[in-house]
Amino acid sequence: MGGAIAIIYSVENPGILSGMILCSPMLRINTAPYPAELARLLTVGITDLGGGDFYVFGGGPYNPAKAFAGNDLTHSAARFSLNKKILRKFPENELCSPTFRWLNQSFKAMRQAKAAAGMN
Repeated sequence: MGGAIAIIYSVENPGILSGMILCSPMLRINTAPYPAELARLLTVGITDLGGGDFYVFGGGPYNPAKAFAGNDLTHSAARFSLNKKILRKFPENELCSPTFRWLNQSFKAMRQAKAAAGMN
């Protein structure tokens, strides 16, 4: 997401940056099993109807008991173990699944960043 924000910032503040190198900016997300446009429309509708604080389908709060197998965040067992250790010490940094409000704002930011970069 930082890359998408950097693109928007650079367009809204011309002359500050002379260039950027971005590694994997969030300009598209995997919305499977839903087509991207359907996922976006569902997200807008759910958010507009007051469901912005609901977790996306299949999501939920952070689960400290979740095992490495099948996790969505890393393929590295060492990194997974280190993150669990850090979160035991700093539980305020726990990440849960995205909410529809977060996803709605992400769709808006991705669209804005792509438009700013001349992508459609």
